Amino acid sequence: DGVNKVSHDLIVNSMKTSSTQRNFISDGGHFEVAVPLVISKTVKGSLIVRYSLDKVHKEIMNSYIHSVLICVIAIIIGWIISVFMSRKITTPIFDLARGANEILNGNYDYKISKISDDETGIISTAFNSVTSSLTLKIKQLSEYSENLARTNAELDKKISEMKSLQDLGKIISSIFNLEELLRAIIQNATIVMKSRRCSIILVNDKTGDLYIKVAKGMDEAGDFTENIKLKTGGLITDYCIKQKQSLLVTDVETDDRFPEAKDARYKTKSFIAVPLVINDRVIGMISITEKYNSDIYNGSDLQLLQIFANQAVIAIENARLYERLVVREKLERELEIAHNIQMSMMPQKYPDIKGISIAGIAIPAKEVGGDYYDFLPVSEAKVGITIGDVSGKGVPAALMMVMIHSILRAKVMSEHNPKDIVLELNKFMLNELEPRMFITLFYMILDVDNKTLKYTNAGHNYPMVFHADNLEVDSLKDGGLLLGVFEAPLYDEGEYQLNPGDVVVMYTDGIVEAMNEKDEMYGYEQFCEFVHGIKNKKADEIKEDILEEMRRFMGEAPQYDDLTLIVVKVEKEAAAETT
Repeated sequence: DGVNKVSHDLIVNSMKTSSTQRNFISDGGHFEVAVPLVISKTVKGSLIVRYSLDKVHKEIMNSYIHSVLICVIAIIIGWIISVFMSRKITTPIFDLARGANEILNGNYDYKISKISDDETGIISTAFNSVTSSLTLKIKQLSEYSENLARTNAELDKKISEMKSLQDLGKIISSIFNLEELLRAIIQNATIVMKSRRCSIILVNDKTGDLYIKVAKGMDEAGDFTENIKLKTGGLITDYCIKQKQSLLVTDVETDDRFPEAKDARYKTKSFIAVPLVINDRVIGMISITEKYNSDIYNGSDLQLLQIFANQAVIAIENARLYERLVVREKLERELEIAHNIQMSMMPQKYPDIKGISIAGIAIPAKEVGGDYYDFLPVSEAKVGITIGDVSGKGVPAALMMVMIHSILRAKVMSEHNPKDIVLELNKFMLNELEPRMFITLFYMILDVDNKTLKYTNAGHNYPMVFHADNLEVDSLKDGGLLLGVFEAPLYDEGEYQLNPGDVVVMYTDGIVEAMNEKDEMYGYEQFCEFVHGIKNKKADEIKEDILEEMRRFMGEAPQYDDLTLIVVKVEKEAAAETT
């Protein structure tokens, strides 16, 4: 009842279609909804609901307002939440950015506060760990950098020192004058070692005395001081030279080893002394003191001076060797001249005597020797023959030989007896010979026509006479003592008759005392036996055979003494013609 046509149709349609039907009634301001009632799939009726549009409108407006309010509240809450969340997220990011700027500005100790345990907290912890590690690495790098700077500074210093030593080596290796070299060493040592005082002490090779050869800075002017003989070595020099030990003293006031070093002249209390050693032989020492700026010497300074000393000692030894070489070359030139003069004073040719052959030779053990032989023209029928030996060798013996040569040449013109000539020689030599020097001499006059000998032997090796028809050997012994030893010696004069085939051999002790490689002496008996085997040859051939025998016997052994030999041979044919 009370359902109008529209509502009726709405219900009928709802029941027919079994679906909800809606209808808007504009004139009444209502809204109707018909819902079919279905029981066991059979439509039993329909439920119609009528809404007042005003009420619906109010409800809608209320719902709208509520929705708007809810949206506004949701937006506000969302904004608040987003602001909170964004601040929670961005604050660590800002902290990271700020930390990065701090690190860029050099603040490597900057740390980020940990806000939470989430990802940002992990990032903060990682950042702080990185900065801590970076701080440690930078600290290590700084230490490495400082060490590298110190190492580079030390390396630059070493390079500078090595360059100075290299320059020094070039300088001193080109100087061969010892005094000039020592000055250069001192000058460069004071520069390289940065010292005001430096000295070089050398050992005299012959006496062992110590000399300050060159020093600088020993006086206020800082000039060079040279050639000062030390009365005593002192503890410092004994330590360095005798023990071959380098010495570094940092403070002489506290070092009890060397009380002598406590000297008021020292402006600093530190010094270094290094021995100059070559081939394990100490030739001196070099010392330095008074370092610039009153600094103290250290181990590096000691090592540098040792390197410096190693270069200096080689240069000093080379300079010494060079000076010795110059002196030796000069002496060799002088000895060569003396040798030529001495050889020119020996007979340049043998006497040409019919029926008698004569030969002689002198071979000095050194450039000049003390052996002597000569052939002196006494008259047309007489020839003086002499052989002598001055004790010792070398220049002193050669000078005596020259004197004998000159005196004999002068005396044979006025004196004709061998004994008188020998006495005159002895008088002269008493005043001329050095202590412990003496002369042996054999002088004879050969009468060419009668083949007789008149002689005096002054302590010389006995000349031997070999006979052609037997093995007997006669010795010419008559005479007396050595020359130059006694003031009034007695001399005898002997005579000897030569026969056809006789051979007279005069010699010095260098022949019979020759030594071989086995340190065996040739000897008188072996010499006699050898001459017997060659006595039938001519004088010059006998001489050459004897020299060859000497060379064979000595082999590679050195010649220790002068070798001098005279051979006189009476030919058999000539003797027969004379008869």
